[in-house]
Amino acid sequence: MLFKPGLQKFIREKPDFRLLLVRNDGLGDLITTLPLVAAIKEQAPQCTITMLVRKPFLDFTKAVHGVDDTILDEGILLKRDLAKFSSTERKVKQLELIENIRKREFDIALLPYAESESARLIHEAEVPFRIGSIRRSFFYHFTNYFTLSRKKSQYSEYELNLQYLNILGMKNRYTPVQMDIPSELNTTASSRKKIVLHPYKRNDTSLAWPMQRYVELSETLIQKGFDVVVMGDFADGPEILKYFKEKKGLTIDVNRDLIELGQLLLACDLYIGNSSGPLHYAALMGRPHIGIYPVANSVSNIRWKTLPVSGRSEKQRQYYLLKPDINCGQRICRPGPCGYENCLAEIRVDSVLQAVNYWLD
Repeated sequence: MLFKPGLQKFIREKPDFRLLLVRNDGLGDLITTLPLVAAIKEQAPQCTITMLVRKPFLDFTKAVHGVDDTILDEGILLKRDLAKFSSTERKVKQLELIENIRKREFDIALLPYAESESARLIHEAEVPFRIGSIRRSFFYHFTNYFTLSRKKSQYSEYELNLQYLNILGMKNRYTPVQMDIPSELNTTASSRKKIVLHPYKRNDTSLAWPMQRYVELSETLIQKGFDVVVMGDFADGPEILKYFKEKKGLTIDVNRDLIELGQLLLACDLYIGNSSGPLHYAALMGRPHIGIYPVANSVSNIRWKTLPVSGRSEKQRQYYLLKPDINCGQRICRPGPCGYENCLAEIRVDSVLQAVNYWLD
C-alpha cells in the first residue's frame, strides 16, 4: 500500500473524522463494501460515514448500521448512465454535487470503485485525502493508493474491500453487517419451508442458469413439499411470467422494492439464484443460499463469493456456491471462444437439489 504522509496520524488525532464512501454502481458491489463500513465504524465509532449511491439503493443504504448519511448520484457519474441527461444537464448536476460535497467538509473520500468522472469530481470537491486504485488511468486524482490487482487477486470482492482498512491504519478483520429491516407483516404461518428462487438475470455481468432449469427445479421442490416463491424486480415481471405463470403451487413476487425484498429474504428458509445482487443480499440477511456461478475468473464463485453465513466454514462453500465442472481458461466469459454457449447449462437440477439437502436436511 502507498500512503500520502499524514493519513493514519490524522485518523488517530481526529477520531471524529468525516468519511465519504463512493459506491454508486450495483447492488452486489454495494453489499460487498458494507463489511468495510461496519469495520470502520467499529474501530472508529466517533467518525461519520456518508455513502454516495444511486437512487435505487438510497433507502437500502439508509437502513445499514454505521451509515450516518447518504448522498444521491442522480446518474451523472458512471458511463452506464450517460443517456440519462444531456451533456449540459450532466455538467450542471455535477457542479451541484461538487458544491454539496464541498459544503460537508469531508476529511477522507474512499472510492472502492471509481470511473474517471467520479474520481475527478471528488478531487474538485477538495476532499483532502482521496483513496482509490493506483491501477486506473486517472489515479492522479487520488492522494492515497490501493495497489492490489482485482483482476489477478485470489481475494473475493468483499475481502479486497477490507484491504482498505490497512490504508486507514485499522485492523483488517471481517465485521458482520447489521440492517434495520422490519419483519414482514401479514405472513401466514406454515409448517412447510419456504424457498425463494431468483431465476432471471437481466444484465450481462455474467451468465445465468437456463430458465428451463429453474422451471424444472421449482416443479421438483413443490413435489417435495416446499413453498416456492419466484421473485424478481419490477422489470423482471414479463420474463418471469412467461415461464412460471401457468405453474401451480408457487407464488410469483415481482413487486418489491429493496427493503421489501429484505423482508422476503428474512422470511425464507433458503434462497437460490444466479450470481447477482439479490444473492449477496440473501447472504447479508444471514439466510441459507445457493449461488450458481460461471467458471471464468472475473465472475467465479471465488471472486464473487458471498458474505459468510454463521455456522458455515470456508471449505463448506463448495456445497452451495456452485459452478460447472469444466476447464475454463477465460478471465471474462466469452461463450464463443471457449466453446460453450452457456457453461451453466452443465449444472444439473440434481446438483442444486443436493445443495438444498445440505442446507435444509
